[in-house]
Amino acid sequence: MTMAMMTCSRGIARASRPLSSWSLSSSRRRLGSRLRRGPASSGRHASCAPSASSSSSTSSSSPSSSSSSSSSSSAAAATSTGTKASRRRAEILSSVEVVGASTGGPLPEDWNNKVLLIDKPLDWTSFDVCGKLRGLVRTKKVGHAGTLDPQATGLLIVCVGRATKTVDHYQGLGKAYEGTLRLGEATSSYDHCTPVERTAEWVHLSDGDITESASRFVGEIMQLPPMFSAIKRKGKKLYELARKGITVEREPRPVRVDEFRVWREEGGDPQTVNFYIRCGKGTYVRSLVHDLGEGMGTCAHMTSLRRTEIGEYSVASAWKLERLVEHLQRRRDEEDRLLAQKFSAKKF
Repeated sequence: MTMAMMTCSRGIARASRPLSSWSLSSSRRRLGSRLRRGPASSGRHASCAPSASSSSSTSSSSPSSSSSSSSSSSAAAATSTGTKASRRRAEILSSVEVVGASTGGPLPEDWNNKVLLIDKPLDWTSFDVCGKLRGLVRTKKVGHAGTLDPQATGLLIVCVGRATKTVDHYQGLGKAYEGTLRLGEATSSYDHCTPVERTAEWVHLSDGDITESASRFVGEIMQLPPMFSAIKRKGKKLYELARKGITVEREPRPVRVDEFRVWREEGGDPQTVNFYIRCGKGTYVRSLVHDLGEGMGTCAHMTSLRRTEIGEYSVASAWKLERLVEHLQRRRDEEDRLLAQKFSAKKF
């Protein structure tokens, strides 16, 4: 028998022999291994691999469709989450209670979901006000809706309890300020908190010149934030760098100024100018004063500032901080006294 015939007969014999269960499972394992390795892992099956163009098409279309589907799902989920959060904020906002000095009646017993109108005094930071109230109303959730510098006074909105979720709403409202500026003198902070570092001529400026210059800042403008601000640069607040004498580049930001009125007091110091400003979120009044001076070919810095309005709320309706603290402290002392009595009664 020739070699070819022997090989053939052996092949036929093997093919006709029944496969054991071990042989079947072994074959399945080998097949699974080949499938996992992919068609190009074995030289014997290289011809079964897709061509370069086919492979490229497959790899580009499959992940793309998967990525597109994933992106769509993520976007839909984000939209759904955002919508739910917006609805929740709207619900809280509709039930929030605004507590001002002019609302009348006693202070609330339950401070959850309350908004306080405070007339912030001089030398208090906005954080200090929140810290003081946090202890008196006995809740951890207390936050303000827009910082006022320590050297500024006026309306500060403080949210308590669930109302802290509405802080963004109050921060986005328009604001009104009144104050004074001094012509011919510039400071690094744009206000009176740092020494005068430059002087310039100002006597030649008439009331009309100042009014005309102020009108150029009304509308949508680009404003360069001051170095003495809480804006962060590489994790550092700008005022931290400014106090070390470091100045960094800042990007101008779009802000909105609705009204900018200026006037001098009749018979008063001609170097001092009064102003009234209505503006949108993110506007630095100090920068407006600084830019006003530069625009007239001189310099200027802010000497006083008071916030009079936030949206529909006025400082005239706000609690004087010291008076509110007095009322809250008296109530807390009474609550502590009653609690001590109750504890003593149970003990004996």
